[in-house]
Amino acid sequence: MAEVMIIGAGAAGLEAGLPLARQGIASVIVEKAAEPGGQARRYNCKAIDGFCQSCGVCLVHQKVARVREEELIELHISSEVTGIERNRTGYSVTFRAGESVERLQVRSILLALGLSLLPLDRKGEFGYARLPGVITAVELETIMREVPESLGPAPRVAFIQCTGSRDTRGGVPYCSRVCCFYVPKLAGLLRHRLPGARTDVFYMDRQRYESIYQHRSPGISYVRAMPGKVFPTSRGRLELRYDNPATGAVTAEVYDWVILCPPLLPGSDVAYLASLLGVNRDDHGFINVTGGVITNREGVFAAGACTAPMSILESITSGQAAAGEMSRYLGV
Repeated sequence: MAEVMIIGAGAAGLEAGLPLARQGIASVIVEKAAEPGGQARRYNCKAIDGFCQSCGVCLVHQKVARVREEELIELHISSEVTGIERNRTGYSVTFRAGESVERLQVRSILLALGLSLLPLDRKGEFGYARLPGVITAVELETIMREVPESLGPAPRVAFIQCTGSRDTRGGVPYCSRVCCFYVPKLAGLLRHRLPGARTDVFYMDRQRYESIYQHRSPGISYVRAMPGKVFPTSRGRLELRYDNPATGAVTAEVYDWVILCPPLLPGSDVAYLASLLGVNRDDHGFINVTGGVITNREGVFAAGACTAPMSILESITSGQAAAGEMSRYLGV
């Protein structure tokens, strides 16, 4: 009989189930998607010539395999929680798995609901879904994994970080933090796979990862400026205009691809499940936690990017912390 329900099989949820199992605590993981792994399953490993870039993608794939093999973890994919009721011994959770509906009694619940991305139709000036060649970083990941040749042999590529971050006009007022860490690794992988590529990374500021920006990789330039708009050219390419910090003048550059990096939002199920449980959220919709993972409801914990924007490695650490707090709550 499972004592714990983990809702979400991304980096945080998968990680939480494993140390609980090592302590003899059985759990059920319910994942809405058809595959476990969360957003990370869509990403490429960023290792270059065998050198790990600490992106965390391979760790998630390893955890998926370990969870599938663990006897004390029951994994349900393509499944959705439809009801939660508090009772004297914990929580009664109802979830739909295919055509069947199941009800499970557990003592504790972990919300590991992951993230979503800002819909870029709210930032129409960048031409997303309107101009060919304007895509998101996640879409670039898919192209690089499935049809990298479609990028061309020597493309000129612009990454625009903070597309909608710290932006009160259709965006969000906060910084997602992890983009400064993620984009240089993705740009480096692109350059490694397509040595002829030339890449410019536009950014607001360096946040916590200044050393990455100080390191100059061949074929990758960093420009501290925010392009205001993407324009189509007569030859089917894309023109960016920005205030050049080096000259003080408006500069125009032409690219084959423009990669947008939108801010991280709470996962799409956060509002619904937080409401079912009476769990508090902050002004941006993320789950409020104390001590990193403890919610305002007894026996209910939260981990990963549903509590704040965080990287894969940070989500794994958050899942570990949640497992520790849950085992203490259960008296193990």
